[in-house]
Amino acid sequence: MIWFLTTLSFLGSPAADDPATVDGTLSPGVVATLEVEGSPGSPGKKISHQRLAAVSDRLRLFDGGRGVITILRLDTDPKVIWELSLDGSRYREGKDLDAVQRDRDRQERQLIERTARLPEAEGKRILAANHLRADGRRMVEVEEISGEPRERLGRPVKQFVVHENGRLILDVLVADIETEIPFFRFYNEVGAFSREVLAAIEKLDGMPLEATFTVVTATLSHPLTVRVTELEEGPLLLAAFELPAGAEKIEESPIAHCPICGQEVEKAAPGGKTRLRDGSWLFFDRRACVREWRKQHYGKDSPGD
Repeated sequence: MIWFLTTLSFLGSPAADDPATVDGTLSPGVVATLEVEGSPGSPGKKISHQRLAAVSDRLRLFDGGRGVITILRLDTDPKVIWELSLDGSRYREGKDLDAVQRDRDRQERQLIERTARLPEAEGKRILAANHLRADGRRMVEVEEISGEPRERLGRPVKQFVVHENGRLILDVLVADIETEIPFFRFYNEVGAFSREVLAAIEKLDGMPLEATFTVVTATLSHPLTVRVTELEEGPLLLAAFELPAGAEKIEESPIAHCPICGQEVEKAAPGGKTRLRDGSWLFFDRRACVREWRKQHYGKDSPGD
């Protein structure tokens, strides 16, 4: 009963008031409190507090600051992510989880092709500024940092740093906790880093208790720090990872208007896009519109654009 109440009450499940309506299937999992710093759309170094529940193939994240409950399901075909209102009445659905990194792949290929037509020195400068190679490969290096023993939450941890083409992608403290929960894969599925980085860090055993990522997308790169401040292990109800009965799906139009030039944009083939803190997306007509939006929003442009 403790885990039933813990899981469903903090995650805002309407089923928490009626245990008789809930599937009682349990799975080994964890419940954690997180401090998150650097979320896109957050001003400055604002820290948000989130609650996470995870089992081997699904995750649920309660973010009161954004007013959203996110559910990620890797056990479905196709994999799916739901963004649910806190009252459980409405949700958005996404099934193309590869879109963020696929857009990045396309943008980087285009940039490499453009630099090939430039004078050699200029092309090399732009590639270096964007941590790209002329052959398009991503070289990933994982290094364990030795030194004085360290602890988080009373548990010994090991520190690893991961570089991709010379750029620091991940600095992480991993606790030696036996778990089948693929935390790094969860981050990868929402577009935090490339498949090449995932292939390297999936080999790290244990659970990450503190990590600073450099999230690289087609539109921008930004640091994201996640710290686990509380951690409980035990069986979780799989019902906590389902949509509430009666939740209404928010149907999205296939067409958007560019926030800079006002042109109609096909969401399936935009000139660029970026995600806001509330989970919604902006779609741009051209890369020039992306650059202008970034100047207005962040006060700067990205290198090499």
